[in-house]
Amino acid sequence: MRRLSLFAWLLAFAWCSWASMGAAALDGLLGGWGPDLVLLLLAGVVAARGRRAHLGLAVCAACARSALDVTAPTVVLAATLLAFLAARLTASVLDRNGLLGRLGIAAAAAVTFHGWRAVASLSRGEPDAVQGLFGPLLTTVLLAPLLMPALAGLPGLRPFTGERR
Repeated sequence: MRRLSLFAWLLAFAWCSWASMGAAALDGLLGGWGPDLVLLLLAGVVAARGRRAHLGLAVCAACARSALDVTAPTVVLAATLLAFLAARLTASVLDRNGLLGRLGIAAAAAVTFHGWRAVASLSRGEPDAVQGLFGPLLTTVLLAPLLMPALAGLPGLRPFTGERR
């Protein structure tokens, strides 16, 4: 893997922050049925790169999400890393460029991320952790074929997706 420039990392952090804010805004507008744009961005990069996807992008996404989330940063970091690894594992098994592959990668990432957050909330004694879990999971997976390539193709993410000019 070649070394990425500081500018590429700054743009990746900016896009992850934008995706996190956009997901929060959509979730508020759609009454809890907003797609998780950060996971779709990560899943799009994983679909483009497969097993060569950069783990640092998951850390960047977790930091951007932690800045805007009320959940403990350690839970967000663990959930994002696990979702990234689940997406990479799924991408190694399925056809990454096909419709079912994109659905599978997004489903693996979304179920892992939101499931880990629900388990962490349940372990803290919050019984309502599972309520409201179905909406974001469903919309994230259903919008994956459209949004994953669009989010992975954002300006500045080319070093992460491995596309040539």
